[in-house]
Parts: sequence; C-alpha cells; structure tokens
Amino acid sequence: MKVSRRSAAGEVLRRLWTELAGWLGRRIHCAQDREDIAGECIVRAWRTFGESPPPWPILWSWATRVARSIMLERLRRAQTMVVELQDELVRVACRCSPELSLAAEVSRLGDGLSRDIDRLALQMLASGASASDVAHARGVTVRAVSASISRIKRRWAELGK
Repeated sequence: MKVSRRSAAGEVLRRLWTELAGWLGRRIHCAQDREDIAGECIVRAWRTFGESPPPWPILWSWATRVARSIMLERLRRAQTMVVELQDELVRVACRCSPELSLAAEVSRLGDGLSRDIDRLALQMLASGASASDVAHARGVTVRAVSASISRIKRRWAELGK
C-alpha cells in the first residue's frame, strides 16, 4: 500500500500537535490557550511547509520557536490590557466622585500587596472582571486567582475594613 504525501504530512502534523500541546502544557496552565497556540502553530506549519515538512528536529525547533513567540505576544497583550484596565479604573473613578474613595481604597490596598498577580487581580476584580477573566488574562488557574483573592481579603482585614 502506497502512502500519499498528504497523509504522511498529516501524520507529521498530528504528531507535532500532540508533542507541542504537551510541551505547552508544561508552560501554560490554561488548556484553552495551550490548544489555541498549538493549533496556530500547526496552521503556520502547514502554510510554511505544505505537504513536505522538513525532518522532525528542524520542524520541532521551528514549532517551539513559533509557539514561544505566540506565548510572548499573548503575554504582552495581557500586560497591555492590565495597563488599559488601570487607566479605565482611574477614568471611571474620576467620573464618579462618590466612587473616588473606592478607587483610592483599591489603590491603597494594592500598594500593600507584594505579588503582581494579587495587584492585578484586585484591579481587574474592582473593574468588574470575574475570577475566570483574571485567570485567563494572566494565564493562571482560577485556583491561583482564588488564592490571590484570599490574600487580598487578609490585607483588607489588616487595614481594618
């Protein structure tokens, strides 16, 4: 039985997706992001190499470089979103003078938090985001965000609120 070039390339790309998803799983905690990045790498591999992919070591090296670039791009986008949320929080606080004290309290509370994820979680939660939104933006689990919320509550209690 003769194996067509297309099916051979398909097998290589299936193997690449499986291996890449495992590699990403050790770096990204969000399953949806992991699958999205692996899928995007496969599409790029198909566009770049077509039906004749290079030898496995070259393909693997190329795919991990592309996946790393995509991860960094998403991280930068999430960090930009945080800055935009901070700016939006200040704008909303300035527009709603009764809530200005809330923004001041959020800022004061955030200054006492030692972890970046705690400050980010506080800012995003104060702007109406859910715990799963925070987890997705940071690429962490909802459990990690819940731990941040617990630390925020302890800090809030320390401030006597």
